[in-house]
Amino acid sequence: MQIGDYAFTGCVKLERIFFPKSLLTIGFQIAPGCFDLKSIVLLNPIPVQISELSISSSVKIFVLPEAVDNYKRDLFWSTFHKQILANRDENE
Repeated sequence: MQIGDYAFTGCVKLERIFFPKSLLTIGFQIAPGCFDLKSIVLLNPIPVQISELSISSSVKIFVLPEAVDNYKRDLFWSTFHKQILANRDENE
């Protein structure tokens, strides 16, 4: 599964983006203008490929507990290492 470039552009009231385990790739700048975004949930234990993501430092990135270290060490996702947290509930 793939999410295309600029997928959520201008969704100013969007607070959470939930990506299923089947997601493999996120396109370029998927959330510009999403000023209310508070969290991104990624259920793929293997770091999802992404080219560029600009989000506020207050946005939390939730991943499966066993995937936290994988995401924090990933070349791209390591930029957000302080924002990456363990998701205790797959439906949150």
